[in-house]
Amino acid sequence: MEAARRRGYGREGVVEWTKDLLGPLVGLIATGVGAWIARHIKKPTDLERAQLLEKIATDAAALVVTMYPGKPWAELLTLVIQQVSTAAGLSTRNAQAIQRAASTALARFVEAPGGGK
Repeated sequence: MEAARRRGYGREGVVEWTKDLLGPLVGLIATGVGAWIARHIKKPTDLERAQLLEKIATDAAALVVTMYPGKPWAELLTLVIQQVSTAAGLSTRNAQAIQRAASTALARFVEAPGGGK
């Protein structure tokens, strides 16, 4: 405010200058608070998590099959599970979901044991 007075704005000029400053500042603060709330409150749904896991598993299976085309299915599955776990940063409590997603994705690229594809 002192800077506004030194520039010769007077009392009304200071009020206008303050309004001009507070408008964008309040908007910025509101946006920041809204983003913080959204980040900490919104959790992905189970469907969103499942779709993401499927996408990661498919990409990991494609990578592993390309890197190790001659390996047996069981070894490929282990490698895909490792890739998915590290790529997604998932904990071991999701091990069954990771294994299901990995085996489904791998079956798309390699013939599974027992003749299924």
